Amino acid sequence: MSSRKAKGFERGPRVSLSPCRKGDLAEIEFLGRATALGYNLTKPFGHAAPYDFLIERGGRARRIQVKSTWVRGKGAGYAVRVGHFDVRWGCTAYSKKEIDFIAAYVAPEDAWYIIPIRAIQGGNTIGLFPHVAGSRARYERYREAWHLLENI
Repeated sequence: MSSRKAKGFERGPRVSLSPCRKGDLAEIEFLGRATALGYNLTKPFGHAAPYDFLIERGGRARRIQVKSTWVRGKGAGYAVRVGHFDVRWGCTAYSKKEIDFIAAYVAPEDAWYIIPIRAIQGGNTIGLFPHVAGSRARYERYREAWHLLENI
C-alpha cells in the first residue's frame, strides 16, 4: 500500500463532493494506477455497460467495475457496495457474466482491493479493513492484488 493518503484528505479546506464526483475520482485513480502498471484501458461510452473499464495486457481483456468508499463506518470497517441498481429489482449483485473484477478503492487509506467477482460471497456490500494492521478479514488477501488481473 502506498504511504500517501488520497488526494483531498490533506489538512486544509474541505470540498463537499457528490457521490457521482467521488466515483469519478476513484475511476481516475484506477486509470492512473493501472496505466502506471503497464495495462491498456478502454472506457465504454455512456452507462450501458455493467463495467467501468476493459483492462488488457498480454492479449487478455478483463471487465473491471470500480467502486469506492470515502468514510469509515461505525463497525470500524469501510463498507463498499458491490451491487448495481436495477429499476425492476433494486440493488442486485454483479454476476460473472457482467464483470470479472471489482476494483474497490478505500480513498482515505489510498488502498485498492482487486477482487475477483467469484470471490464475492453473497450480498451487495462488503467490509474492508486496510487501516487494521494484520487484519484477517475476508477480503484482505485482495489488497493491492493487481497481479490477479493477469491470472484469469
